[in-house]
Amino acid sequence: MNRSHRIHKSHAEECSHGADPPCSESRNECLNTAAAALILSSFMAGLALGNAIAASSRIRRWRPLHLYALLEVLVAVLGCTIVFGLPVLGELLRPVWQMLWNYQPTLLGLRFVVSFLILLMPTTAMGLTLPVLMEDPMLRQTNFGRAIGFLYGFNTLGAVAGAVLGEGFLIAAFGLRGTSLAAGLAV
Repeated sequence: MNRSHRIHKSHAEECSHGADPPCSESRNECLNTAAAALILSSFMAGLALGNAIAASSRIRRWRPLHLYALLEVLVAVLGCTIVFGLPVLGELLRPVWQMLWNYQPTLLGLRFVVSFLILLMPTTAMGLTLPVLMEDPMLRQTNFGRAIGFLYGFNTLGAVAGAVLGEGFLIAAFGLRGTSLAAGLAV
């Protein structure tokens, strides 16, 4: 057994605590994976739910461009509300979290469901935007398919630029709250 295998085996032995949770490195990797899965699944579910709502006949009575504008504002408001409201929600739910502290699987499951539902709100509004926009009769008369392709392309570039700027510069410069407020105002 070479030196790297001995170190890895030693680290694994130190981290196995029987009934106790595994070492922090493995736990952090697991939590990062779970957080990424939560965000991705709630995002995709919200987009699907938004499209399903758009397919219903109930939204057809709205003027499409007005509803689209309202949905975009709703996405911004809900995004900012999540950032500013999560600490408040955490404090409100503190007694529940403390009561379930000894039941970690239940606690983690409940936290997952609450987080999923919170993220589902703005992503559902996002999922409604394109189908609602496509319902506008004036846009159907023009060569809107080409225009929507450009719109989606530039939207994707903007999302990439926003993610890079947000993660690489804005959060460090202004903090999470300042960055989310700036993003909400940019809409």
